[in-house]
Amino acid sequence: RSRAALQQRWPPGSTPRQPRSHPFAEVLELWAQLGNEALQWWVLVRLVSPLAALGTDQDAAVLAGAVLAAADHRPVMPSETAQLDAALRLIRRRLGTAATSDAVAAGAGMGLAAAVAHARRLIDSTGHTAPRP
Repeated sequence: RSRAALQQRWPPGSTPRQPRSHPFAEVLELWAQLGNEALQWWVLVRLVSPLAALGTDQDAAVLAGAVLAAADHRPVMPSETAQLDAALRLIRRRLGTAATSDAVAAGAGMGLAAAVAHARRLIDSTGHTAPRP
């Protein structure tokens, strides 16, 4: 890794054992502590596109499925629908329709706690700093 990449992941004063928290993880944790389920879903919606852009297609599709299935619990804004549709189009081109549909269906069975846990694992595994939510 380059020095700049390491400094981004581990800012001065921290060690590899104490990595800086990812902004998405911080926001998810804050909304969980406050008990705000709607805003946890809001953050999850915004994770799908960056995950797809990183090439984590299967996991992004699973998360998209969870978010889409939760639409009956919370309103989904038109901009969110457009964002999810664009990410799923990209994923379908790379994975194919059947694999994407299977992943979305797998995510549809997740509740909020499982979707948040899935997102946290993805955030931890990517090691990539995506845009702030």
